[in-house]
Amino acid sequence: PHLTLARIKYTKGNARENFENLKQELSSIPSIDAGFFQVGSVKLIQSVLTPEGSIYKALGESPLGQNS
Repeated sequence: PHLTLARIKYTKGNARENFENLKQELSSIPSIDAGFFQVGSVKLIQSVLTPEGSIYKALGESPLGQNS
């Protein structure tokens, strides 16, 4: 399973301003009760939408709860 936290269609203009706008939008989303589940890692995935469907590329992964 996955959870999309944000979808950024393009980045145009000031990156700092874009980030602040994103934070403001995210803060307006009401919280939900999703129950409890274990998360082993967080992955950053890039998706490119094409007429044939989405193309996904893993940009990075960070394991959680593990001592290195």
